[in-house]
Amino acid sequence: MSIRLHPRRLGRTALILALMVLLVGSIVPHRAETDRSPVAYVAIPKAPAEPQEAAVDPEPAPVIVTAVVTAYAPGDNRSGMCADSDPSVTSTGKAPGPAYCAADPARLPYGTRLEIPGYGEVEVQDTGGALRSDPENIRIDVWAPSYEQALEWGRQELEVIIL
Repeated sequence: MSIRLHPRRLGRTALILALMVLLVGSIVPHRAETDRSPVAYVAIPKAPAEPQEAAVDPEPAPVIVTAVVTAYAPGDNRSGMCADSDPSVTSTGKAPGPAYCAADPARLPYGTRLEIPGYGEVEVQDTGGALRSDPENIRIDVWAPSYEQALEWGRQELEVIIL
């Protein structure tokens, strides 16, 4: 529905509407005039933001496994059991030494770091047939500089930490 006004009446209508607005505004009191209670605006301080630590993935807890640990002396291979091929390199192409050990890579993949009690920290970088053919035990061979020292180490069942 639309209202159509004659041009002469349009001016009068606008004037009447304006007077009504003024009249209603003077009759209806404003909130400020009726509410005489004091208003106090208080700034509430924000709690200081606690420093957030950067989201860091915690290091996984070390895993402890029971392993049969023996020693091998690839440079002093009197038993003939120390190398499937060239005793001067591991199966991953590194030179054998005290920082490396041999294991079954299906159980302890190459590059796995271990802490072996009484020996120290080593990395799996070699393997051997006897280590791979024991289905019941995790087998590890640590490096020894001589055949005698390998025999002296013997066969030990140890709690090995996988780092």
